[in-house]
Amino acid sequence: MNERLNMMLHEWREVKNDRPFSGAQKITNQLQGHHQRCPDQYRISVPNFLALCSELESMGLQSNGNVTLEEQVAMFMQCLGQAHNFRTIGEDFQHSLETDAIDAIDGTHIKAYVDQKDEFKERFINRKGEATQNVMAAVDFDENFVAVVAGWEGSAHDNIILRSAVEEGFLRVPHGKYYLVDAGYANTPQFLAPYRRVSYHLASFRDRARARGGYQYDNAEELFNHRHAQLRNVVERTFGIVKNRFHILNDMLRFDFKTQVKIVAACCTLHNFIKHHDRLRNVSDDNIVEVPQFNQGSQDGGNGDSEDLQNWEDEIIDSQAEVNLRESIKNTLWQMRQSA
Repeated sequence: MNERLNMMLHEWREVKNDRPFSGAQKITNQLQGHHQRCPDQYRISVPNFLALCSELESMGLQSNGNVTLEEQVAMFMQCLGQAHNFRTIGEDFQHSLETDAIDAIDGTHIKAYVDQKDEFKERFINRKGEATQNVMAAVDFDENFVAVVAGWEGSAHDNIILRSAVEEGFLRVPHGKYYLVDAGYANTPQFLAPYRRVSYHLASFRDRARARGGYQYDNAEELFNHRHAQLRNVVERTFGIVKNRFHILNDMLRFDFKTQVKIVAACCTLHNFIKHHDRLRNVSDDNIVEVPQFNQGSQDGGNGDSEDLQNWEDEIIDSQAEVNLRESIKNTLWQMRQSA
């Protein structure tokens, strides 16, 4: 039985920087040009701008890749002074301000109606003994579905679903970019996972913060995992919005399974459509009344029993390249926190 559906809802968009002058040239022109340009644009005089750059450099700020120190300061000041968003600033300075983490990936279980005469019915029973389809989705940080893989049986593991989507060429990752995934996935150059055997769920960090009077971390791995979980939580949040809006996802009717798969895809597509048009009218999803949701396991991610997940994690082999990337990000976060 194969009623799986892979659906791409958004293509990743690369920022086009094709102006004849660079951001560094823009800064040079404004600092050396009319004295009023700098205050008009950045709300600070040229002498004070240069003094600020010098002060920040003495505190450790450096040019980074293709972005000079002066550009970093100018972009920050323009954001504060003009209330420009990142897309506008990126266009002005001819830099992409997108992060290398393009989206987050996670799975969720949707209740499924399975005909008792179906010879494959046992495959739909998940770890909690309920018939479901395991749906994997990539979600951007604006709560839009980018890709949806629906129709896998409830017993299928998240890592197998992801591997299949990649091998079939459905889920493509731009060069130098990566998705955020949970510990049930392998750490590879395209998929950045948290540290295993280290606190990860947001609820555990919140509980400990209440007990300690604030967020405190025993080591750099905990800090990395908390930041990772905060970003990746967008998937759970988005699935929650969809399930609260479309109640059929919590109590699937007796359609044939092929139709059930299409219903999931339709709900995700409609979510994107509604969110786009609500944004144009400045309407929020906050007014959606919550309904009791199908039990998803732990509060902050993961579709199954934690012991089973840990056993699976022991078999996952991480890519050394991605291990190095994770170590670099972890060390940077820890150094920033220690020096704050």
